Amino acid sequence: MLSGDVHHSYVARAAFRDRPVAAPVHQLTCSPVHNQLQSLMRPVLRLGWWRGPAAAARALARTARIAAPRVRWKKLAGPYFGNAVSTLVHEGRSARVLIEGTTTGGDLREVAAVDLAPRKARAATR
Repeated sequence: MLSGDVHHSYVARAAFRDRPVAAPVHQLTCSPVHNQLQSLMRPVLRLGWWRGPAAAARALARTARIAAPRVRWKKLAGPYFGNAVSTLVHEGRSARVLIEGTTTGGDLREVAAVDLAPRKARAATR
């Protein structure tokens, strides 16, 4: 899935609870025109990616008898809180994403590079 968000850029991989999948599922989110966040919001958004608060939220949901979600997301890169451009590269059965952020001078610099279909994973599925 390719998507955009006005607050930050990141790469995440889905893990399905019920069954294995033949191909990995990723969410690639990039903010080319970044909306500046209030100073309190960056730590709050970062906190949302941490395992501890996620585990606490799952425990709270269980006490409320809310069914566990069928998918969990694992962050592979980010969050990056600036203007960014992402490039998705497909080569045969492999794929990678590059996220480049802007410098104060307007140039691009790499902030994340993620192999979406690692060679080991591809070799294991053949």
